[in-house]
Amino acid sequence: MKKKLIILTAFILFTQNIFSNERHFSYTYESNILAPQMKEIEVWNTFRNERENFYKRIDQRIEFEIGVCENLQTAFYLNSTNKLNHKNEKENSIGFSNEWKYKLSDNVADIFGSSIYGEFGISTEEIEFEGKIILDKQIGNNLFALNLVSEKEIETEVSHENSNTEVENKTIDITEIDFGYSYKINNSFSIGVEGKHHIKSEDNEQFTATFFGPTFSYSTESWWTVVTVIPQLTKEFKKHEKLETRILFSYHI
Repeated sequence: MKKKLIILTAFILFTQNIFSNERHFSYTYESNILAPQMKEIEVWNTFRNERENFYKRIDQRIEFEIGVCENLQTAFYLNSTNKLNHKNEKENSIGFSNEWKYKLSDNVADIFGSSIYGEFGISTEEIEFEGKIILDKQIGNNLFALNLVSEKEIETEVSHENSNTEVENKTIDITEIDFGYSYKINNSFSIGVEGKHHIKSEDNEQFTATFFGPTFSYSTESWWTVVTVIPQLTKEFKKHEKLETRILFSYHI
């Protein structure tokens, strides 16, 4: 009986590891990673609406993710951003990112799950470096997650005045806390809440905003999807949007 129990436990942990990278949140990362040589394609769409005046922005990412070895994965992104402001001015940029994620502990077998994460990105508008400490815990059907995020952006602004073109490099520091709770209703469907507290330091000014709202996830053995809608609870509309919506879709390949 004891031998059968050990085999059953090992089988559960093994199958959980195979499909362990399904996500339950759109903004908050979880500690689990892909098993070695497993691959996924992820498609991201983030919609940002309204600031002090009319403002629309769509961020899109296509990600190729692969398990490198046990407890380590990497991913490569193609990114695009499209903005439209109240002056009906359009801004578009494209870029590339590379991430690395290393798992330190498991969110079921250990006291809590943990991973460290680093990402480098470059686009036609900016260069950015991002680091995360990822913490989570699975208790029965309940999943709790917390991310501590630090990011530095070097942004290039081009202005045209009096037939002169000026190029200015600006450094932006970002600190963010992402958090989420999800409840598994059945093997496929989960529902929860998610939020982020975002602090942007720019030109000796600091802009702070908090977002919070519902999140929904659905997964199968071959694909998963997550939808999160987070309105801003604070009233900082100079540098932050009133509403953000993010949709993720991923397919195992």
